[in-house]
Amino acid sequence: MSARNPIEPVPPFRLAPSGEIELRQGGMWLLLMVGIPFVLLGLYLALGVVGLVPVKDEFGKPLSVATTLALSACSLTIGAR
Repeated sequence: MSARNPIEPVPPFRLAPSGEIELRQGGMWLLLMVGIPFVLLGLYLALGVVGLVPVKDEFGKPLSVATTLALSACSLTIGAR
């Protein structure tokens, strides 16, 4: 057992010179389980903003354009990360 800096992240992460923690290997599960579903949700909501697909709330009323646009932007941002 080697002595490690307690601030040093565990592998496969590493501390970059800029102070950010980077994932150096793997990450495919993160892309498949988080990235792709959020991107698809964001694209679906974006299609709802332009009126190509209906986007309704739980009571069957259409969501406002501002709400749909905000949800789409958040979903696309999360999926792109």
